[in-house]
Amino acid sequence: MKTPKPIVPVKYSIDGMKASAKVLSRGVDETGAAGAPPKNDSSSMAWFNQGPKIGSD
Repeated sequence: MKTPKPIVPVKYSIDGMKASAKVLSRGVDETGAAGAPPKNDSSSMAWFNQGPKIGSD
């Protein structure tokens, strides 16, 4: 069986609330903490890209 390609999130939405956000892939910042979206981008969220991949075992 072929190994499926990892899923990379790009958007998160909650249909019942009509809410959505762009998902930014982030690693660690200069202090070693999980990266976050820029402070001037309040409509995006971050996904820690160095953790388990979505859909992995």
